[in-house]
Amino acid sequence: MKYLIAAAALLASGTAFAQEEAAKIGGFRVEAHVGIERPNLNDKEDGTQYVAKLSSSLAYGVEIGYDIPVSAKITVGPYVGYDRGSSDKCETGTARPGVNYLVCFKAKSNLSAGLRAGFVTGPKGELYLGLGYDKYDYNYSEVYRLATTNAVVSAFANTKGDSGVGVSLGYNHNVSKKLYLGAGMKISEFGDFQGTDWSLQRAQLHATLGARF
Repeated sequence: MKYLIAAAALLASGTAFAQEEAAKIGGFRVEAHVGIERPNLNDKEDGTQYVAKLSSSLAYGVEIGYDIPVSAKITVGPYVGYDRGSSDKCETGTARPGVNYLVCFKAKSNLSAGLRAGFVTGPKGELYLGLGYDKYDYNYSEVYRLATTNAVVSAFANTKGDSGVGVSLGYNHNVSKKLYLGAGMKISEFGDFQGTDWSLQRAQLHATLGARF
C-alpha cells in the first residue's frame, strides 16, 4: 500500500512540475537579442523585382512584453523593443555630365511597439508572431558637386528616418524555469524612400536570451 501511495505522490508531483513549466510560457518577459540587420531598397517594374542592398551589420537590442494566456496553448500581449544597428554605405557616381554625386545611408536605431501572439508547442516550446509599429532612425544624405571645381550644386539630408509596419516570427525554448533561448526574424516595411519609387525595408535575423517572471 505504501508503494502505491508513494507512486501516486510521485506522479502528482511530476504532473505539477510539468504544469509549472508550461505556465512559464506566459507572463512578464525581458529578452536580449543579437543578430544581423540588412536595410534594402525594393522596386518592381514590368513584373520584375529589383533589390538594392544598403549594407548589413551587427544588430543588438532588448524587448519587454507581457504575455496573457487566452487559452491553454495561446498567449497574446503587448511588447516594446529597441535595437541598435550600424549599417553604413556610401556610393559615388555621375548624375549628369559635369556633375558627380555622393549618396550615404547610415542606420542608427529601430524602436518598435505592438502585439505578439504565442503558440505553445509543449511544456518548453513556443512559436510566436508579432505585429507592430516601427520607427527606424537613420542618416541619409545626397550631395551633388561640379566635377571641375568640386563646388556643391545641391545637397539634401534626412536624419529623422521613417516609420512603418513590422512583422516578427520565431521560436523560444525554455532551458530552465525562468530562462529561454530563441531564434527569430523580423521584416519591417517603411514605404516610399525619400520620395522615390523605391520602398525601404529592414530585415533582421537574431538569437535571443530571455527571462520570464
